[in-house]
Amino acid sequence: MKKTLPFFLLFFATINLLFAQRDTEHWFAPMAARSGKVVTPMQALYFSTDSVTPFSVDIYSNNTVLGLSQ
Repeated sequence: MKKTLPFFLLFFATINLLFAQRDTEHWFAPMAARSGKVVTPMQALYFSTDSVTPFSVDIYSNNTVLGLSQ
């Protein structure tokens, strides 16, 4: 009994870590320029994934679509 409890705890912790980022919905903190001297208000996000299949990204602000990417 003493060996099975640590085994199950380690097993469930490992499973949780393996599938931690397999969600289809992610939220990022709001992004804004910190200085009024910004010439172009263009911003960029870099998405890194292990998927080889292209995926689309919808960018929202206050439930309004700001941009679409594929």
